[in-house]
This record gives sequence, C-alpha cells and structure tokens, in this order.
Amino acid sequence: VEKWLFWMNCYPGDIPRSVEFNSSKRNEIVFHAIATPRIFFGFDKNVAGCMFIFSDITELKETEQKLRISDERYRKTFSASPAPSSITTLKEGRYIEVNESYEKLVGYSREELIGTTTLMIKFLDEAERRKFVRDLYLKGKLRDYEAQIYSKINGVRTFSLSAELIELQGEKCIIWVGYDVTENIRLEKEILSITGRERYKIGEALHDDLGQLVVGVEAMSSLLHKRLVNKDMHEAQLAGEISSYLKEAHEQIRGMARGLCPLRLEEHGLSSGIMDLVSETKKIFNVECKFFNFNEHITIYNSQVAINMFYITREAVMNAVKHGKSDSITIAYYSNEGNIYISVKDNGKGFDVAGTPGTGMGLNLMKYRARAIGGSVSIKSTLRKGSTVILKFPMNKNEKNEWDWKLKTYEEITNINS
Repeated sequence: VEKWLFWMNCYPGDIPRSVEFNSSKRNEIVFHAIATPRIFFGFDKNVAGCMFIFSDITELKETEQKLRISDERYRKTFSASPAPSSITTLKEGRYIEVNESYEKLVGYSREELIGTTTLMIKFLDEAERRKFVRDLYLKGKLRDYEAQIYSKINGVRTFSLSAELIELQGEKCIIWVGYDVTENIRLEKEILSITGRERYKIGEALHDDLGQLVVGVEAMSSLLHKRLVNKDMHEAQLAGEISSYLKEAHEQIRGMARGLCPLRLEEHGLSSGIMDLVSETKKIFNVECKFFNFNEHITIYNSQVAINMFYITREAVMNAVKHGKSDSITIAYYSNEGNIYISVKDNGKGFDVAGTPGTGMGLNLMKYRARAIGGSVSIKSTLRKGSTVILKFPMNKNEKNEWDWKLKTYEEITNINS
C-alpha cells in the first residue's frame, strides 16, 4: 500500500499497467493475483484516487511453473546429452537449438550456428538433405537412418540418425540426434574381410587338398573293385560300396567348398555365382527359381563386395524357401545411373515387417553385410502374398582401385584400414 501511495503521489506517470503479487496466506493457501490500477485525477490535476481490478491467476501461474520446470528439465537433458543433437526448421534447415556435443561435432559454436542452415555449414549436401526430409516427412519419424555428414574437424563421417517432426511456435521443425558409426562400419568391413579370407582358405583347402586326396583314394578303390570283380572274389561287393561312399564324400566336399568359397564367382563374376545358386535351389529344394540378368555389362571390381552381394542373395533365397515356404522365386540383377540392385522376390507366406519383434539372425546378417560394403538392404512383405528383398549398392563405391582381400595378407589389410 505504501508503495502504491508513493507511486500515485510522486510518479503517477510511471505507474505500471499491472503488477503481480501473492496474497497473504489463508488456510495454508496462497493466491496469486494480478492488479490493474486505474488512476483518478481531480480538477487540480492531482491524484484524487485509484481503482484496482484484481484477477486471480493462481491456476495460470501453477501451469506456468510446471511448464518452466518441464522446459528446464528438457533443456538440461538436451544440453547434457553425449549424443550430438539439434533442432532445425523443416523448410530451410535453419538452426534453432544445438547442444554442446553437436558444437564439438561440426566445429562451430552455438552462436555461429543459430540462424544459419545445415546447407550453409555443409553439414548435409543438398541431395542428402532432400532425401532425409522426404523420408522423415513421409514416415513422421526416422530411426537408425544412415547419412553422410560433414564435420569441419573430422571431415566426412557416417552417422546413424534418429529424428522426429515437432512444432515450435507454429512452425514445423526437426529434432535430431545421431551417433558417429564411421569406425563401427570400418571395423565391420575389416571383420568381414578377415572372416572372408579365412573362409576362402578353408574352401581352397577342402577343394584342392582334401578333395583331390579323396578323388585319388576313390580312383584306387574303383581299380581294386574291378580287379576283384575280374577274379570273381566275394570282396568285390565291399570294394564297390567303398568306392561309391568315396564318390559321395567327394561330392559333399565340393559342396562344402562351394559354400565357403564360390569359386566360379571369382572366375566369372557375380552373375555366374547367382546362376549356380539358381540351379542348386531348383535341384535341392524342387522350387521354381528364375534369374533375370540385366547387368551383363556391369563388373564388380572388388571381390569382397561381389562375394558379400552373393551371400546376401543366397540368404534371401534360403529365407524364402525355409521360412516363407515359397515355391516360386525370382532374382533380378539390374542397375541405374546411381546404384546396382539385386532383388529376390518370392510368393511365400510373408510376414509383418513393422510388427515383427526383431528381424532374425538371417535378415540382420544381410543388413550387416550390406552396410559393411557401403550398401543397404530393404525388405517389403505382405502376409500370404510373399516378400521382396532388395539389395542396393552405390555405383560410386564400385571402384577398381579398392583393395582385394583375396590378394592381400592380413598385415597389409590391417595396415590399409589403419
């Protein structure tokens, strides 16, 4: 009251339009109010009195307090997150907020980033951002979305992004969080290279050493069988059985060697390996299997890439037969200006891709192999109508100067990767 009297008498022109205050405590309850004054002046232009309009804003202040606490918690969580995070506008990619980890990632301070766009700092190139925004807009959210980003400190890196659309002050925005998976992919590639090298060695040993030894023993037993038959000895039947068992063992060794090391794949290319796969699928599983090769002019220069593409295709075919219960499979090998594709389509029972908890070891292994060679695998399936697995490999990664694990020693491989 004294404060109001002082203002009215000494500084009537500076009286605030309104003032907020807490009422005195009554029954352990404090009301928050806002008072709006109306000053009355006399004929002598002096303050003659004052009228107040009081409004109870207790509920409003409680809501504001809750929002303030929630906002503070959000800001602390956002800022303290070890994962780089940012909020940008959907339309322009203009920065609204970034956390400390994001500043360290891109090499710019918060003050330098706010108001600029992702294209201005080359965080994403225009084509990459256009694709990212389109996918996000269609799905509403993205999880484990891999993209190439640019860091002023570390250069081009591969990031696994998770993003959602939010609305701030009437404008659609993107909240984004990501993890650098560049080293993970490098290690995955190295692991696949080393395991592939060992598989190749075992396959060669089975085919060239053990296989040839069994062939030699089988030839000797066959000769023994003929001699015993000529002498009309009863042991001839046993020798014949031994010879047939050795033939069967040789076929099994060849099959194991082919599984570990697709020999024709190395000699004649990926398409020949797929043709062998088609023949084996027809023979073993009695399934209609067709192969359409539109890439006769395409050569996969890196044997590691070719072998992993073959294994992905084989895994998709095996899944179609064993899990999809398909009786018809179509494999297509094709390309456009940007990518090389292999699609495996079946007429099996299908499954709910979105609703299936976990994708199984086979599908995860396909994605793992594709990611290690710089490609990707997408799966479409409809219940009772079948599934389609599509492997996409970027044309710009099909380089002649890539190292070939088959021709390098372990020390050379690790030195190249490091």
